Order: sequence, then structure tokens, then C-alpha cells
Amino acid sequence: MAKVIWYGHASFLLSIDGVNVLIDPWITNPLSPYKDVSEFAKDVKNVDYIVVTHDHADHVGDSIELLQRYRTAKLVALYELANDIGEKAGVADRVIGTNIGGPVRLPNITMVFTPAHHSSIKGDPSGIVIIGKEAAVYHAGDTGLFAEK
Repeated sequence: MAKVIWYGHASFLLSIDGVNVLIDPWITNPLSPYKDVSEFAKDVKNVDYIVVTHDHADHVGDSIELLQRYRTAKLVALYELANDIGEKAGVADRVIGTNIGGPVRLPNITMVFTPAHHSSIKGDPSGIVIIGKEAAVYHAGDTGLFAEK
């Protein structure tokens, strides 16, 4: 069964089909029970993927430090943002850059990035749908209301 843990703001840990996905990982935000990444790592032993929906600090959050701590975790984000974070973290070999729409097929799960109406300097803001056998979960990122036809 899929499990979702909210760490405050837009930060979530999704456990689905044996895969741990951190989304918009500002895990040290004021509403989070964690005040530093090492404290978080004591409770969460494994992170497979870190997803960032856009380049604002409250969504990039602790992704650089998390990528350095979780040495097998891969970053998934829109291409420009993924490359920027990967370079800053020194993990360019663990970056999965993508675009809106096309599915990213990973072991046990598929990710599909969706449009979000917000601002961003590196790449477009996005939401994400994470699809597994146990569930499909939509994280809207940081978007305003919109209606698609």
C-alpha cells in the first residue's frame, strides 16, 4: 500500500511500490519536525528519487544536501533545473532531466510532469503524477487555479 508523509509546506515523502520519492524536499521548513538533514536521515534510511517542481528556494529546499547524503538517490526535474541542482550538488551523473508530458519510466514507477501556473527561472514550473501499481499520486507543485480544455 502506498504511503504519503507530509513534512510541511510542499514537502512530501511518497513510498510506493517499494520506491521512496521525496517531492519538493524542504524538509527543514518551519512546519517540519526536522531541523536538519542528518536528523531526517536517521529516520528515513533510503531515498530513491528526489523530485523538484520548480526553482524557488521553498521547493528546491534541501535537495543539494539530501543528494550528497543519499548517495544513490537520483534527482528528477525539468531539464534545466535538474542540471543546475545536479551541478551544484556535484552529482551530475545522478540527474534525470525531463520535460512536461513525456513519461519517465523508472523501476517500479512512472513519473509524468504536468504544467503548473507559477514563476520559475530555470525551466517551467511543474506538477508531477507518480504512477505505480499501488496508486497514482498527483502533486500540483506550486500552481494557481487553471482550467484545461
